[in-house]
Amino acid sequence: MEVQKAASLFTMYSELFSMIPSLPMTLVLVAYSDQRGRKITIILPLIGSLVYCLCLLAVSIFELNLYLLIAASIFSSLFGGIGTILGGCFSYVADLCEDGKQKMLRMAGLDMMLGLLSGVAVISTGYFLHATGFNWPFFTAAIFHVLNLVYAVFILEESRVIDSTNCAENDPHIFQKLTFGIYQLFARGSRSRNCLLILLITIFCSFSFVYFGGLSLVTLYELNEPLCWNEILIGYGSALSTAVFAVSFVGVYVLSCCLSSPSIIFIGMLSVFIGLVMMAFIKTTLLMFLGKFHHSFYL
Repeated sequence: MEVQKAASLFTMYSELFSMIPSLPMTLVLVAYSDQRGRKITIILPLIGSLVYCLCLLAVSIFELNLYLLIAASIFSSLFGGIGTILGGCFSYVADLCEDGKQKMLRMAGLDMMLGLLSGVAVISTGYFLHATGFNWPFFTAAIFHVLNLVYAVFILEESRVIDSTNCAENDPHIFQKLTFGIYQLFARGSRSRNCLLILLITIFCSFSFVYFGGLSLVTLYELNEPLCWNEILIGYGSALSTAVFAVSFVGVYVLSCCLSSPSIIFIGMLSVFIGLVMMAFIKTTLLMFLGKFHHSFYL
């Protein structure tokens, strides 16, 4: 119980200290991507994730103080966080779409692919951890980050047409323009639009914090009594949870025919709430798997 409590506190500190710097960086990078293209919002978070992964590997190999990872998470968040790279990927897809319905369906398809590949990753990682320990999975993750960086930098084409005569790299006032662009994000809109934008940003930040923080707490709950899961069972349980992404694509496609986008978003957040509440009262392995399977049928 003491180890579980210390791990939950460590997770909370890591989430908080990484989320706070990533929020202003996300705004800056999004404003920059509007002028110079979406690739910057994909490349920089990948660099931050690579740095954090290498720090995890160093702590694991040399048995360093775990609280060094909090400093590493703060540093990596200066490159943007998970919200930045997801926003960059979804914006990249949106730039290639012609209408709103096509945009929603393609974003749902991207969301489905993220979930399915995450499921494959957590299952394979469970067996990988069981066979080799922590070092090799971290090293393998670092290699994949490097490959993703090479693809994003040298192969991935920009989704936005960039005016070379107004290149931001040659502009000495680029930071002033970025600041002004963030200001214009709110200044050009009406009061109701600004309130809605602030509300959406607040909802996204709080939802991300609760959702990803909740996932770590679920893992800690599964490791401790009464479940006492090992890394393989945790991998299968996490993979079963990602089945929601496959179902969500079908759900978004069907509900988009009769509901508005805010209604679909509300249903998605409600489903996450119901799933986490259900898991809080589960005491056996079978019920935990059934709960995760049941949760996957929500959006």
